[in-house]
Amino acid sequence: MMRWDKTLGRIVTELSEEFEIPEEDIKYAIDHLFKNVKKCLAMPTIPKVMLHYFGTFQTSIIRLDYLKEKAKKHHAGNYITDEELDEKIKQFREVRNRLILEKPYTKLHKRAVIRDNLDGNISNE
Repeated sequence: MMRWDKTLGRIVTELSEEFEIPEEDIKYAIDHLFKNVKKCLAMPTIPKVMLHYFGTFQTSIIRLDYLKEKAKKHHAGNYITDEELDEKIKQFREVRNRLILEKPYTKLHKRAVIRDNLDGNISNE
């Protein structure tokens, strides 16, 4: 579920009153939309997701590295199993490799490639 701040809550209330739809239904629709955006961004084949009147969303290498470290901490704290950790890291690696191939000349991506080479994380898939 999304965190609902005052502005978003006010927008939901106004939509509810204008279209005579329960607020719970509007919140469900918004949550469903952003959950699907999250799923799409996690796929290695989808580089960007554009939502009209919201903007374009894309995955960041820095964010993937942060999520990978967070998954490792959850594994160390026994919050996730070995299989779940392996699946998450595999998914992160696929998306990360796609991002590196898409933008090979930016400084950020060059640093990521150098870091991967030093860590031995580059896969030849």
